[in-house]
Amino acid sequence: MRLLLSSRSATVAAALALAAAGLVPQFLSRTLPDVAFLLYAAGRVLDGSRLYVDLIEINPPLVVWLNVPVVLAARAAGMSEILAYRLAVTLVLGASVLGCRAVLQRMRGPDESPLFRRGLLLLIVFALFVLPRLDWGEREHLTLALALPYLLLGAVRLEGSRVPRGMAVVAGLAAAAGIALKPQMTLLWLAREGVVAWRRPTGPTLEGVLVAGARLANVAAVLVVTPE
Repeated sequence: MRLLLSSRSATVAAALALAAAGLVPQFLSRTLPDVAFLLYAAGRVLDGSRLYVDLIEINPPLVVWLNVPVVLAARAAGMSEILAYRLAVTLVLGASVLGCRAVLQRMRGPDESPLFRRGLLLLIVFALFVLPRLDWGEREHLTLALALPYLLLGAVRLEGSRVPRGMAVVAGLAAAAGIALKPQMTLLWLAREGVVAWRRPTGPTLEGVLVAGARLANVAAVLVVTPE
């Protein structure tokens, strides 16, 4: 393991191998019923159906809204919707890994050596690409991917390290989208912001404010667009 983490190129190779180990079975497997129905619902919405009126759905509408551009892209490219969805999820997972890597680079604690950061990054790749298995592409999986950089950024805040505004904005908006997919995960935001405020009482964090604001905007959108 130490040899794997000894150089950047070896770590990148290991990360790519882990990602491939998770992606190949997914792209060769059958469609999950939950994923298939949400893609079907997005297609129906594009064709003029109304959520909660013409379509029976128990989940908040954001997950269907996010599937609309996937279905549009699939139709434009002439590919199957599930293939377009899997490609989109792969992009989200890759962006999450890159976001986590950027945050990890800002950690400056005494135990956060390059070996530690590379090992943690490989663990993140494993958690996002391999561990989900049958839950790959489900809302819980997407919530994890979208919220991970935001959670890691909390550790940077606790260290008192400088956080670039752009990094805070991207992490906050991504986490807001992930939490909105599973509204009960608002508890995650409360816990993260609570710990940071308790350990370093310097006022609310920019990313935390963005999560709260985006969540309120999402609730307003639901009331206006899908009051049913």
